[in-house]
Amino acid sequence: MLLLRLLFFGVVFAAVVVAAVPTFILVNLSNGGNGFGICDGGLGNCDFSFVASVELSTALMLVLIVLVALVRIGVHLSRRMRSEGGS
Repeated sequence: MLLLRLLFFGVVFAAVVVAAVPTFILVNLSNGGNGFGICDGGLGNCDFSFVASVELSTALMLVLIVLVALVRIGVHLSRRMRSEGGS
């Protein structure tokens, strides 16, 4: 049960980190950084293509969907283990 809880909190933490990635990128760009490799020359020299932003958004959303599905599975398993142990 402890392992399941640790796994659950790990997946929730990963989901929060993945959801926060765009914010980290924007903060880095606004402070003169390269957006963690997205804009090599900084925001002034950045050439955003439509495809790159769609690819990044799609990848982040897919990862987030998988992590949320894992959270749902973990909650379901936890409830099942609790109901079997309580009977």
